[in-house]
Amino acid sequence: MRFHGQLNVDFSELCTNLVPFPALNLVSSSMAPFPARATRAGSSHGAASAEELFIAACSPRNALVSIPRSVSAAAHSVAVGFLARGEGFPVSTLESNIQRSVGLRAAKGYGTPNLWAPRAASAPIKLVQWNLDGVKSGLTDAPCAYAARAVTVLNNTTGVAAPLRRVRDDFRKLYHMKAHLHHYTDILSGDAIVGAGAMDTALESLSCTIDAYEGAQDLGT
Repeated sequence: MRFHGQLNVDFSELCTNLVPFPALNLVSSSMAPFPARATRAGSSHGAASAEELFIAACSPRNALVSIPRSVSAAAHSVAVGFLARGEGFPVSTLESNIQRSVGLRAAKGYGTPNLWAPRAASAPIKLVQWNLDGVKSGLTDAPCAYAARAVTVLNNTTGVAAPLRRVRDDFRKLYHMKAHLHHYTDILSGDAIVGAGAMDTALESLSCTIDAYEGAQDLGT
């Protein structure tokens, strides 16, 4: 599905651009204005500038996945997407805010391709060195349901390993005690495809995903 806009995108494009490897396929999202806050505030968010929306959308406070600030500050993104909705987002404004958000500038020269060059180390989103051009942008004139203008950030960040570790630790505690396990084994034991070892397989898969994200920053070095 596509809305009208200069840089409209669909889900297939997002999957292609934001998932560089099959193991790195967990994309977390954040948005501004945040729906619940925007609803309480009424239409006041419609007056927010593009820069304010981008700053808020890049903030851990507006993220839908809880990643500690200390982890988020040190994390790197293997790819990131910026989706702007509503009127008043010229392409030049979109590009300048994206460049500020990822701390990179477009390096253009005669006879050379457009490249991303390092600019600011204090940017809220830091891309891994092996994928500095891993930025996807989208722009549509159609506003969202709760605000006249909004920005959504889709971030494939190494910081997601932190909440995954919490899930794995909690799972291991219950699995060690076999707590609640019978609810699942009674069903899975008779499944010819999944089988009774589904819990061990799931734990191994989760650990592989955590390892992939923890090692993503050092790929190619």
